[in-house]
Amino acid sequence: MNLSDDVWNDIFAHLDVESRHKISQLNKRLCSLFAYWNDITMISLKGESAHIAGDYLRYSTKCPLKVILKRCPNINTVTVQNALSEKRLRYLEKIDHITDLSIPSCLLHLYAPSIDRLLCQSRLKQLHILQRYDNIKTFQNMLRMPYAIRISTLPLTILEMSGVVLKGNILKVLCEGLRVTLQELLICGSLCNSPDFDEYITAIALLSNLKVLEMPPSLFSLCHRKIPKKLVVLGQLPLQRFSIYIHYYNAPNIALLLNLLPKTLKELIVFRTTEFDSSIWEKDFANATFKVYFCHLNDILVEPDWMCGNNELLTHTLWLPPYNYSYGSQRFDPVEWYENVFEQIKDDDEWSNVEVLRTALERSETEITDQLTLTTAAW
Repeated sequence: MNLSDDVWNDIFAHLDVESRHKISQLNKRLCSLFAYWNDITMISLKGESAHIAGDYLRYSTKCPLKVILKRCPNINTVTVQNALSEKRLRYLEKIDHITDLSIPSCLLHLYAPSIDRLLCQSRLKQLHILQRYDNIKTFQNMLRMPYAIRISTLPLTILEMSGVVLKGNILKVLCEGLRVTLQELLICGSLCNSPDFDEYITAIALLSNLKVLEMPPSLFSLCHRKIPKKLVVLGQLPLQRFSIYIHYYNAPNIALLLNLLPKTLKELIVFRTTEFDSSIWEKDFANATFKVYFCHLNDILVEPDWMCGNNELLTHTLWLPPYNYSYGSQRFDPVEWYENVFEQIKDDDEWSNVEVLRTALERSETEITDQLTLTTAAW
């Protein structure tokens, strides 16, 4: 058939893997034309397996990652489901046009040069550091300064973190670097230090184009406590969606919060541990100029269509009090949300930074092994 390359490419994009192989063997022209699968733009990695996808094709394979990346040069969306071998991480580093990257927060447990290099993506627009569905939230998954500095240099529009401990000075570095580009800060699943509220909110106020903000329960939750004066900076941001956790019902504080919110707001997301009394809550929000959504606290894992059962990173989760819980422990309202959590965390940033530099210098850039990612013993 005398069809143009564009027509053939459109036909090819709708074919399954077996059909692609057959059609590429028809003649030299098609063999050359389909040497690369240019329609494939997404890849999800778990262990030694991979799942690739384009607009139409979804395919799981254990083909070597090196071969996949050579055959599919247009991959720009990468999801890492769990710890990968150093070899596979090295191959990912070679993709220089990643725009959307998702990694599990458990990789932050220790510093790894390979993860640091993976963040060296000059075109990265969306970064998601997410808790795995089968992991607990732990103080050890802390975003350290070397990572923060690296992330702050990226042209990010969306930054999402869950199962991550986030210090005030770390958030400051992130916000200073992303003050112009960042539009969505999704951190309700992160852990902040309640007494350092002013430091956190001052950093967030630097984000001049922020449209979506999730407030972590540990940073601020509505209750009988007096609302911090610094919260007024929310009204200076061009927010369109804002989410907050209500720890304990207090009508005056709810009214005060509503007065602080910017006029640009279109959606307010409210999280609450107990059932809502609709007659009370409807009265509180009756005059709101924006939509109000009352949401459950359950962890949510939404399966993107292109992954076909491959996703293991939580789409939504909150880090609720008690903050140092494990499986089987109870959560209940009397537990205070306000807590100096960093009293329980060993402050070893200075030592860790020294280890980071030393490890980076000692590691050979050509060393490739099949062992799990090498890390320092910071914790």
